[in-house]
Amino acid sequence: MSVDAEDRAGDGSAQRAPRAEVRAPVAQPSAPNANHPLRGVRVIDATTTFAGPYGTTILAELGAEVIKIEAPPDGDITRMLTTGRSRGMSGVFVHMNQGKRSVAIDLKSPASHAIMERLLGSADVFVHNMRPSAARRLGLGYEDLQARHPSLIYCNLCGFGQDGRYADKPAYDDIIQAMSGLAAVQGFPDHDPEYVHSVVADKTLGLTLVYALLAALFARERTGTGQRVEVPMYETMVSYVLVEHMGGLTFEPADGSPMYARAVSPYRRPYRTLDGFIGVLVYTDAQWHRFLRLIQREDLEADPKFATPNGRIANIDEVYSFVEQVIASDTTDSWIERLERADIPVGPVNRVADLIDDPHLDDVGLFSVFEHETDGPIRVVRPTVQFGDERPSPVGRGAPRYGRDTFDVLCDLGYSDAEITELVDTGVVFEAVRSPD
Repeated sequence: MSVDAEDRAGDGSAQRAPRAEVRAPVAQPSAPNANHPLRGVRVIDATTTFAGPYGTTILAELGAEVIKIEAPPDGDITRMLTTGRSRGMSGVFVHMNQGKRSVAIDLKSPASHAIMERLLGSADVFVHNMRPSAARRLGLGYEDLQARHPSLIYCNLCGFGQDGRYADKPAYDDIIQAMSGLAAVQGFPDHDPEYVHSVVADKTLGLTLVYALLAALFARERTGTGQRVEVPMYETMVSYVLVEHMGGLTFEPADGSPMYARAVSPYRRPYRTLDGFIGVLVYTDAQWHRFLRLIQREDLEADPKFATPNGRIANIDEVYSFVEQVIASDTTDSWIERLERADIPVGPVNRVADLIDDPHLDDVGLFSVFEHETDGPIRVVRPTVQFGDERPSPVGRGAPRYGRDTFDVLCDLGYSDAEITELVDTGVVFEAVRSPD
């Protein structure tokens, strides 16, 4: 997640496609409307991989104009992850970069400094995930920019807090899952550590980025000045893990061991039915009474192992093993119908592919299909939050091709066609070239 300048900024040696004689017209981005609360906010996004782009995509969903800075030769590494219809437009990239504009620029070129100066002068937020030392080498350190852009909110996603001894260590999702205790929790108590089968550290950092920037924007409304915002991955995930697992370590001296027993029970898992699996959680006292009556085991209602939260936690493996054995006695559909009627939380175990056809998600319109300018019909996940009577609708033309908006953004900044041509010809910036029909 935290990367070197060499990884982020490119080396200026990329082979450039010949510049098109005539630029093909494309539709303009749809304008943010009243249900996009960040309309009018401009974000310069120099992040790559997952954490930063996920967070800035949420900002774009909320109406911010996000200008994605991409380095040669291929831009964000996620362009090449998983399958795609065209080079550089993988499913991962398309899903995680909706509504952004792409400017391809070699940040290691001295001539790029003037471009970045104009961009940052027009922006509300600058966010990057370079190591601070690498950002300083590129003239993009906080100290470099603060005096010239006092209202700019400067955000650095870093692997580790910069006041600690790990400050310069590289960090990626796997490393942080291991260091934060999350992998150990996944294997607790009798199995080897395991990674969660999701880039959960990256995505948690992206969400943390969003709330941090919203708070900084709110503070600027009051004070008129920007500030530096640091969002460290390691500390964020340690805080995340310890929410329920701090346990007895909360007290000084320690009053018992860490770990929330219910969460780490080996019997806390989807339960097998006669023909599949279901997720079921019998949690409150009232739910336990209803469940025991449903299965005609009223004799256990007064059993200390089932009667109180403390009793259930103290005997969680035995309690959950009991539920597992009961659930194995009937079919998935039967259990869902019976448990829903008893108002006990239950749900099917969906595969990822099942989500596309989930009737509830269809009711709320979570998925939207639109015609991408180069890649045809694209399915995206719409914003999940709601403001007033409706959720924000997707903004823009979908995820951008590498360098799609270089020309337009430079025009917006006051560069002439001749100046842009020179910047392209000298390898300072790169412009997407539309393939001939």
